[in-house]
Amino acid sequence: FYLIIMEIKRVVLLMLCTVFLILNSQNVHASSLGLTPAIIEQNFEPGGKFLATFNVLGASEEQNLFVFAEGDFSEYVTFDKTNFTGVNTFTAYIDLPNETIKYGKNKLYIKVREIFEADSGIGTKLEIGALIIIKVPYPGEYAEIKSFEINQVNENESVIFISKIENMGSQDLIANLSVDIFSEEQFIESIFLGSKKIKFRETKNFAGATKGYKSGVYN
Repeated sequence: FYLIIMEIKRVVLLMLCTVFLILNSQNVHASSLGLTPAIIEQNFEPGGKFLATFNVLGASEEQNLFVFAEGDFSEYVTFDKTNFTGVNTFTAYIDLPNETIKYGKNKLYIKVREIFEADSGIGTKLEIGALIIIKVPYPGEYAEIKSFEINQVNENESVIFISKIENMGSQDLIANLSVDIFSEEQFIESIFLGSKKIKFRETKNFAGATKGYKSGVYN
């Protein structure tokens, strides 16, 4: 009896999955929709102007698409076109203000949304996006860790640290970088990765290595 019930459940589940696939088969083509380039980085310049051209990938000829901007500085964005059909390209024009207090890495999203007819019935609205990072320098000296990497090692093998430090301030600075290593909250040692001058909007690499450690968990 138990086996019969389980078989009935399996058949019902397969039927539900089949119905779901049929209802969504009209929208399968939409899942491959893409937008390139995916990420753009731009330095803030007072009153600066720049443009970015995007390519829509994977759209069918009958897909109606709408373009818009969201996020930081979105109010300063215009487009050469906001509505089109199928695979196409469009250009975003960004006219930055003369001044801003939005310091750091601002995120401006350029998005493409699929438009459905009001009586189309089945389906969900598809939306894809690309990111424009607009970097506004902080007043004075300000540094950020752009990346930090550690190699995979075995017991008693040297550990190598590599880090990129980015000057996100409005002035040149001196960066002194070190890594403190702990094991179960016990301090082991400090590794000095160097001291370097980093100019305005510059990024520099730092590196250092340790002796090998016994097996265990280190922070």
